Amino acid sequence: MNLGDFHSLLEKILNQGPDSQKFIVPFAKDAAKKIERNHTYRYMEKFNSGKDLSKNSSSLELGVDIKSFGFIRIPTQISGEDPNYSYLRQVDPGDFNIVSIGLPRGFWMAGGDSNFPLSGVLYFDRRADQDYLVEFWEKRYSAWPSDAEDTHWLLEHGRDLLIAETMMLLALPYRDPELRQLGETQRVEGFKTTIKADQELREALRSADPGNQDLAGGMQVGF
Repeated sequence: MNLGDFHSLLEKILNQGPDSQKFIVPFAKDAAKKIERNHTYRYMEKFNSGKDLSKNSSSLELGVDIKSFGFIRIPTQISGEDPNYSYLRQVDPGDFNIVSIGLPRGFWMAGGDSNFPLSGVLYFDRRADQDYLVEFWEKRYSAWPSDAEDTHWLLEHGRDLLIAETMMLLALPYRDPELRQLGETQRVEGFKTTIKADQELREALRSADPGNQDLAGGMQVGF
């Protein structure tokens, strides 16, 4: 199902006429974001093959859609097919000593600063003594489609949950407690089945590669 079809379906469910689109369009987007805040689905995860940390730098811009990480690592020696990695741990910013220079060992993720006011920023516990490549297993909020012909994982595989969450939000502008109650009932089952499907996928990944817990959704660090 594409976005336009989903908006049309909600219009029929609400039975409030075409005027209801002024609420449906933004509230459907908000519902999708709310679902992703409550659970990190596998489609939200990917491996980022690297961002450059320049010598003497102690921070990296992440963008506004970062949620958390599976891991953060720096290749320290690349020889043949077996590179060595230094895995960074999340530390208290009070323990930082950014006057020291060397290979970063710890990090802290925070909101933007004067240089990146609308972004999440990754701060390291020391300034880099050389140029490094920083690799991530990222967990990010997805981009919601803007074109009516486009689709999204939730529109294809979590439509019942998305309908329920949107109905609950639409209960506010329509001042309709029954609409919220109806959505709440369907939401419980929707979350249960989508999370079950997500767990099944992660189990399949563990079976395929038992030693790689990161790809299966192991450690999570972040906000």
